[in-house]
Amino acid sequence: MDKSILIVDDHTGIRMLMSEIFRRDGFDVRCTGDGEEAKCIAEQCRPRIGIFDINLDGCNGLDLLKDIKRGNPGMVPIVVSASEYSDSPYMPKEVGVYYVKKPFDIGELKEKICELCG
Repeated sequence: MDKSILIVDDHTGIRMLMSEIFRRDGFDVRCTGDGEEAKCIAEQCRPRIGIFDINLDGCNGLDLLKDIKRGNPGMVPIVVSASEYSDSPYMPKEVGVYYVKKPFDIGELKEKICELCG
């Protein structure tokens, strides 16, 4: 089972929280708040799960997700946002995106990720 996760969020506290929780459960976690760095990490590590904030500083998380997904079609993307995007025409449904609204229950997110990893 591939337990690798890329977390892309410009809020340091959120990255740290998710990273700590998933590492405790044996996941290989890579984090960044920067779009270009996220592309490099994704290219090198090819994560199984990608968690993307939509509103990143200087970058649209949905566009970033699409770019990374092209190079890693097997990655399962999860979008987190305080905005309502689940039924938005901007949500890239063709890539099988899971949507989580902030604030989210970390336990529920963890369950979903464990389910997606098999």
